[in-house]
Amino acid sequence: MEEPGAEAVSPPPPTVARIESDVTYCTNDGVGLQLDLVYPVSPISEPAPLIVYVHGGGWRSGDKAGSWDRSYVAALIARGFVIASVNYRLAPDHPFPAQIVDVKCAVRFLRAHADQYGLSTTKIGALGGSAGGHLVALLGVTDSSDGFDVGEYADESSQVSAVVDIAGPSDIADEEFRTQHQATMREEFLDSIDLMTQASPVTYVSTDDASFLIFHSDDDRTVPVSQSETFDQALQAEGLESTLTIVPGGGHLLESPRIRRREQVVDDPIFAFLERHLL
Repeated sequence: MEEPGAEAVSPPPPTVARIESDVTYCTNDGVGLQLDLVYPVSPISEPAPLIVYVHGGGWRSGDKAGSWDRSYVAALIARGFVIASVNYRLAPDHPFPAQIVDVKCAVRFLRAHADQYGLSTTKIGALGGSAGGHLVALLGVTDSSDGFDVGEYADESSQVSAVVDIAGPSDIADEEFRTQHQATMREEFLDSIDLMTQASPVTYVSTDDASFLIFHSDDDRTVPVSQSETFDQALQAEGLESTLTIVPGGGHLLESPRIRRREQVVDDPIFAFLERHLL
């Protein structure tokens, strides 16, 4: 998880055809929730493949506008993908499961309005880092039977077919993780082991889940690399496609200038994975 304020508001990348800003996708607990839809100059296909971007911030901070700080997000737009950058309710005012309930509602909204926005209903992927990585991992391994699909657009599916998870926690109830993030455990998970287990993507892994591409740094001091190792092993044990890349010296969100051959190690595999699954 990132520290509060880690994702500053920034302008969108310049190579876009248009932006649908501040689209209200759902209203949960009286809170109107918004997303931005960013269209490339030259879409790959029509209807367009969609990537749902979920920001990090420790479930307590962050904003959809900060996604453009991620080089791979801007590059995906340039390559022809439509990006939906999603805001969600934040702790401590809204503890778990508010965040995943909101993100799932965003996916259902986008499917329900696919014709309006020129989007594919079948070619939908998800990408996020840190707390955002946790939420997209949950998107990839849960379905309506798991209890998070509540609220509007109930007739639509919130499932995605491909997930890029960057340093997302996968086993919230793990003792090492709980000890390291005691304040977050109180604010987001109410110090409840049951709620932490319910929030853990490893809890839900089954044979019909999405395909995963997972990145984690070997020097991550915020989320232990063991979180991604555990998740990758659980996915592969069910026969699912999962590729874990451990990046030397990458820092928490792979933004360290110490990363060698960044394009070949991080960016290019992301492009290849999403193109393979969403085209």
